[in-house]
Parts: sequence; structure tokens; C-alpha cells
Amino acid sequence: MSDNLTLQQLGQPDLGGPNVITARCGSNACRHEWIVAHLPMPLDKAAMLMARAACPKCAHERPELAHD
Repeated sequence: MSDNLTLQQLGQPDLGGPNVITARCGSNACRHEWIVAHLPMPLDKAAMLMARAACPKCAHERPELAHD
């Protein structure tokens, strides 16, 4: 087995690189991560998307930034 497996081969989502804003569900039971916005984008539009973000998996309305 190769040590260079991609995230897709491991069944993990590729959440992009430095040009995306990702969120993590605030629910401890879910913790789903998803892309909120692709950059570059006007700051006011990115802020609106982040403010309105809800988990697409469980609908929890209090996500946190996923920047690890």
C-alpha cells in the first residue's frame, strides 16, 4: 500500500487549500467539516456566508471556523 494516498482514496473530503473558508459543526455529536466560501470573494459576501452558515449534515446553526 502506498504512503501517498489522497484524501479521496481514504474516504475523507478534500477541503481545499488556503483559498477556502471551512467550518466545523458546533455540535459535539456531529463535528462535520465543510467549505463555506471559496476565495477570492468580496469581504461583505464572505462575512454574510459565514454568518448564515449551518451544518449541511445536521442543521446545527452554530459552526466554528475549521482552521487546524
